[in-house]
Amino acid sequence: MVVLKRAHTQPYRLPSGPPTDGTRHGGWLWLEDEHGRRGLGEYATWPGFAPPLETLQEWAERACTLAVDRELSSLERLVPPELSDAPSPVRYAWESAALDLVGQAAERPIADLLRPDAEASVAINALVSGTDDAVRAVAEGFTTLKIKLKTLDDLTRVRAVRQAVPASTRIRLDPGGRLTLDEAHALLLALRELDIEYVEDPIAATDAEAWLALSKHGVALAVDQKASAVEWTHTLLATGAADTLVLKPMFDGGLLATSTRAEQWQARGGRVVLTSALESPVGVAAAVHLACALRLPSACGLTTPVRVEGPTLHGGRLAHARAPGLGARPTP
Repeated sequence: MVVLKRAHTQPYRLPSGPPTDGTRHGGWLWLEDEHGRRGLGEYATWPGFAPPLETLQEWAERACTLAVDRELSSLERLVPPELSDAPSPVRYAWESAALDLVGQAAERPIADLLRPDAEASVAINALVSGTDDAVRAVAEGFTTLKIKLKTLDDLTRVRAVRQAVPASTRIRLDPGGRLTLDEAHALLLALRELDIEYVEDPIAATDAEAWLALSKHGVALAVDQKASAVEWTHTLLATGAADTLVLKPMFDGGLLATSTRAEQWQARGGRVVLTSALESPVGVAAAVHLACALRLPSACGLTTPVRVEGPTLHGGRLAHARAPGLGARPTP
């Protein structure tokens, strides 16, 4: 059993790549136990998914006051009841830091704590914009590519990429809900001949009938669950309008809640994809542990534009450190 003694936050401002403005803002939550071991978790925000960073910081500071002499005795009692209403990123940070400590004490990686037969790595997709980076990604070992779409004109790029890579390479598309319903129908009709793995959020509307109509084109659809639309997402999946659930552990209730949702959907025969939200490798590391524990067969979208010590990438797979706990730390 681990007993916490103190905690503190460490807001960060890190150089970052696209699509940020060059800087990624967030914070790290540190928990320390009676033996001086330190657990680490991350909280960050993104428009439309979580409250402003100032709100997260207030909740993270409040979480620190709950650490003194608190026992981490089981996964079920990992998060203090006082944090039941905390924003998802703060719960995510607390769970990551607490599991980091429990893993260090047990000398086991977080993935193994969550599931004894966890994988050591998870396949991830490469985000590409055209044929050059698609061919380069395949050469590096990626077997799944993701292309973000803005308009129907982007179909030209999709066709070019499909022709440039092996037929075995999976391609997934993400319009990000930018298309109108008519545009989405036109897109899916054109994609029938291109062997696309799935299209994520073709429209922004939370209209199950519209999604069901889109699914009739025979192209698989994926829905990116948002905390504000959990019930609607479940309805969409239950009707068969979508078969793939995209989850962001940082924003979908934390590690344990995301694990429960993923296992429930997998049990119903659905596909689950975990994605990150441009957090640093500290946050991504926790999601990698979860993906490894869930043994997800589909490639995940776990990448980061920030460079600090974290999971290692090789051959299109992201591996968690085999060290006890989280295995990720900010570099000096």
